[in-house]
Amino acid sequence: APLTVTGNGGTVRPGFSPGVLNTGNFTLNAPSPLVIEIDGVTAGNGAGFHSQVNAAGTVTLNNPTLSIPVSSVLPVGTTITIINNDGVDPVVGTFTGWAEGAAIVAAGGIYKISYVGGDGNDVTLKALSLNVKANDTPPAEAVPLVVNGQFSIFLSESVTNNVVVNFSVGGGASPGTDYTTITPTSATILANNTEAVVSVNVIDDFLTEDPALETVVLTLGNVNGNPLSAIAPVAISVATRVNNVVTVTTPAAHGLFLGQTVNISGFTGGDTGFNGGPIAFTSVTRTASAVATVVTSGSHNLVVGQSITVSGMGIGTYNGTFTVTNVLSPTSF
Repeated sequence: APLTVTGNGGTVRPGFSPGVLNTGNFTLNAPSPLVIEIDGVTAGNGAGFHSQVNAAGTVTLNNPTLSIPVSSVLPVGTTITIINNDGVDPVVGTFTGWAEGAAIVAAGGIYKISYVGGDGNDVTLKALSLNVKANDTPPAEAVPLVVNGQFSIFLSESVTNNVVVNFSVGGGASPGTDYTTITPTSATILANNTEAVVSVNVIDDFLTEDPALETVVLTLGNVNGNPLSAIAPVAISVATRVNNVVTVTTPAAHGLFLGQTVNISGFTGGDTGFNGGPIAFTSVTRTASAVATVVTSGSHNLVVGQSITVSGMGIGTYNGTFTVTNVLSPTSF
């Protein structure tokens, strides 16, 4: 028999937990809701099935609401039919707020709605997934240059509305010290796209720190204002400085040779263990303003312009205090 719900407080709920409702022509007016429970991939009555309206006639949706109060997590890519429209007549109208191809977030799941699904004129929901991953190139404070990082939030398939994903940021790295405070704490996957990027802009604090502790952790929250089933947080490490090359420039050409050892002092703070020697030169250039390079046994916190003292060169003229002209990783050579 035909079923028309005028919108004056009427609710259509096929069966109970869940069920199938068989009708003739089916008309649902605003603001009446169609309540669909999802507990399986097949329409049917009771646990393990999903609700469905089985319409033997026309289907007209005059901006009613769609409510999904109960949902099991369906396999990604699974499509279920919530209104089975017989014949070839198209569905007229849409649910309020949900155009063709829109993403609906409800009961912990995210679904893509279609009014031309099934055999071409059914209302269907397709289960989508939302995931987050860290960028492939880890961020770093100096290797030799600061490398910024990012998180990518992915939707398994594009939809026709914007998807706003809220998130929280934690981890051992300090916002404002190790990386620029991330704001706002939401990202938007634009309509007809599948990815949003959250940038992690690294700040070099010139400290050598444990990468296991220097982490930025992203935890996803509500999506389009509704909770989604928990997604495991993702962490990236803000890599420590790996500077262990020191380059000094002497005031004139020197007679140093590759492998010659010297004593160096002037390292301060956590770097004092690098004072002393002998340290071998790994690079020497004999020019009017000569360059000599040594490699320390670990990462240091020197900055360009800092002074260190070199002794043991064998030619007294070049022993003394020199300005550091370069600090970087030997991998850059």
